[in-house]
Amino acid sequence: MKHTYVLRGQTYSIDIAPAGGGFVASYAGKSVPVEMLRADGQCMDLLINGRITQAWVTRDGSKTWVTVNGQTQVLSAATETRKNSRLGSEVGSLTAPMPGLVRSVNVADGDIVKKGQTLAVIEAMKMENKVAAPFDGIVKKTMIHPGQSVERDQLLVELSARTDPSETA
Repeated sequence: MKHTYVLRGQTYSIDIAPAGGGFVASYAGKSVPVEMLRADGQCMDLLINGRITQAWVTRDGSKTWVTVNGQTQVLSAATETRKNSRLGSEVGSLTAPMPGLVRSVNVADGDIVKKGQTLAVIEAMKMENKVAAPFDGIVKKTMIHPGQSVERDQLLVELSARTDPSETA
């Protein structure tokens, strides 16, 4: 799952992928094994590249505070809709607004969607949250299914812009 953050005005993308009993975090061409040893509320004990590290994580809206070794960094979630300069088209990664349960997935890979169209419905805290298309586009990939539990910021659907009305998937 790709995470994009802004730290001190600079945008960083980190890819986190499951691997064995943990994860592999990739950034700037480097991959590091990460294993969560313990998670208790906001505190996590992590085994990162063979070293135990304690991290404190607090979220408030689009901001995340991470404290490691007494140093606190404030990360801001970067927008997930961006211009693909090589193709001149928009690419969108739609993520879960909060932890919840997928109630419905209204699209499939290759579907053409309109801006505002409901792509999925996530139930959280007894409320239904609609995940809508931010622009006219084509569904590149759906990563969820009805009944699946999702975490906040988990990737749900990837879209690409539909630049030609006659364009099909």
